[in-house]
Amino acid sequence: MKLKAEILTGDWEEENPLVADQKTLAKQIYEAYLKNFNMNKSKARVILTGKTSTPWKHVEELAMTPR
Repeated sequence: MKLKAEILTGDWEEENPLVADQKTLAKQIYEAYLKNFNMNKSKARVILTGKTSTPWKHVEELAMTPR
């Protein structure tokens, strides 16, 4: 039971340093994503229904647009 609780709370040390590094990197990426791409249900619903203020552009249109 203690092992299960340690796994769930993250209180145990990783034996393999490569796996520990990957978990640390994944956590940092996840936290950066949450910080920089704030999304709530209403924003997601607006995007998924296509009711955004600016229409989507095709990749070809973006490539042809002068900079």
